[in-house]
Amino acid sequence: MSEDTSNSAARKFIEANKLMDKYSNIVFKGDVTIETEHSHPYNGVHKLRFHNEHYSANVLDIHDSDTINKFKYPTNFQTVYQEYSINNDGDLVITGEHTDNPKIGKYTVTITQLGRTKL
Repeated sequence: MSEDTSNSAARKFIEANKLMDKYSNIVFKGDVTIETEHSHPYNGVHKLRFHNEHYSANVLDIHDSDTINKFKYPTNFQTVYQEYSINNDGDLVITGEHTDNPKIGKYTVTITQLGRTKL
């Protein structure tokens, strides 16, 4: 999957769920499930934020990720490095491989939006 396809999926998710406020901020609550090669699945409700970096790359951060073990689970996702898609339920699905941390390895993140919020 290309960066353009991942950016397109990110945009579709944002637009379909009306996540952008009048100031172009994209902050929302989401039910986050993270499955990795080497850890038990993680699930929790978190505040998430989309922002742009390097002109066209969309970045999604789990903004309140202090309860997530970052040595076991990824918390930052860029369309240039991960594959974004939308599943049949309208959830955002991000797949990738954490090459810097073999304890994470390949992973899939599924995000169900629960509505806009503020930082």
